[in-house]
Formats: sequence, C-alpha cells, structure tokens
Amino acid sequence: MRMASLRFAMVEACADAAFRFGSRPVCIMLVRGILDVHRAVMDSRRAKWLGSAMKENKIRYAIKELLDGEDGLTDETFDIVKSQHEYHC
Repeated sequence: MRMASLRFAMVEACADAAFRFGSRPVCIMLVRGILDVHRAVMDSRRAKWLGSAMKENKIRYAIKELLDGEDGLTDETFDIVKSQHEYHC
C-alpha cells in the first residue's frame, strides 16, 4: 500500500467509525493508532528485514508494545505490514 492508499485507508476507517459511533474522537483515535503503528514500523525496521526472523521480530515486538501485548492483533497487524510494499527496504 503506497502512502496515498494508506491515507485513503485512514479516511475510510474514520468515515466508518464516525458513521457507526457518531463520534469524531473515535476517528481521531483510529488515525493516531494507525500513525503510531506506522512510526513503530519505520523506527524499528532494518534493511532487508523481510525474511530475516531476527529483524522481523524486532518489528513485531514494536507493534506488540503498542497493542499492549495482544498476540492475535499483533500477528494480524504484522501480516498487514509485511504485505505493504512501502515498508520493504
């Protein structure tokens, strides 16, 4: 997912949250969460991390810290990160 499509995903998530919950603060919290994950990945990734268990675990741990140790959500989020070409280096 390129940065433009990442922005679109954030806007889409906000629109959905605002519709479902009728709340702008929920939308803001979603965007902040998405950006926190993005920053954690960008700060913890190393060159050629994809396929390296040690480097992947560093990113997974950074995500897990943000998600308060939720293993299932951490794995799901990490799988999404792995599929996004903007994070490959």
